[in-house]
Amino acid sequence: MKKIFVSLSVIIILLFSCISSITAETITLYTSVPQNIIDNIKKDFESRNPDINLEIYRSGTNKVLAKLTAEKDAGNIKADVIWVADFSVYENLKEDNLLRPYQAPEAKYLPKEYYDSEGYYYGARLINMVLGYNTRFLRGNNIPDSWFDLLDPRFKNKVGSSSPDRSGAFFVTTGAFATTPGLGWEYFEKFAKQNPASDSNTGIAKKIATGELLMGFVLDYKIRKMKQKGSPIDFVWPKEGAVMVPSPIGIISTTDNFEASKRFVNYSISREGQHEFAQNG
Repeated sequence: MKKIFVSLSVIIILLFSCISSITAETITLYTSVPQNIIDNIKKDFESRNPDINLEIYRSGTNKVLAKLTAEKDAGNIKADVIWVADFSVYENLKEDNLLRPYQAPEAKYLPKEYYDSEGYYYGARLINMVLGYNTRFLRGNNIPDSWFDLLDPRFKNKVGSSSPDRSGAFFVTTGAFATTPGLGWEYFEKFAKQNPASDSNTGIAKKIATGELLMGFVLDYKIRKMKQKGSPIDFVWPKEGAVMVPSPIGIISTTDNFEASKRFVNYSISREGQHEFAQNG
């Protein structure tokens, strides 16, 4: 009798597991958020929402948009939610009727300039473009404190950055520089004469840490992670100002999973979601 009871218990557990698996709704996220960070976000979100499976396509902003555009042209968009690092992308998507508005309850805690008043997108993550440098080779008075230090002839061939066609964050940075008095597009014309290395934001940070480069445009969270692991790298907030890059999230208008998508968007800007970001960079 005891064996029968145990067997029935196992069957019931397996049955409920199967039912849970069958009823779980799947939403697909297209994002440029780094893989290790978004994997942890997925894990935390699914633990809080066991009835939703979050599938992820992760690549650079331009590749994400290229995939979305190709699917749009084919009439088969697979994404439910998009999360990349550029507000202008969302204005374009909104204009093309590719976003579905949602008034997220958690938005009341966000500064108004970080989300669309009609609910088409929300700044769910804030990253900063800062001036990174190698702490082994640049010390004391040689530590940079200005974006113009990247233009110093002494550092020719020893500086670097990503590029607007590779990084949404650097696209925002380029626009910010181009429209800022005292910097302008002329800054990048001078920067080009330094023969700067071009790589991903992660690649530039690694090159600085190894000493291949001495300084460059780098995202703050990448440097913090490397510094914590003992790499000889740090960053400064340039006296002209760093570039803040809010990374928005929005729901694709063609989604068949609107309710589940709303829950993920709301989670991303909630206290719990933001805490998870703070833990992971």
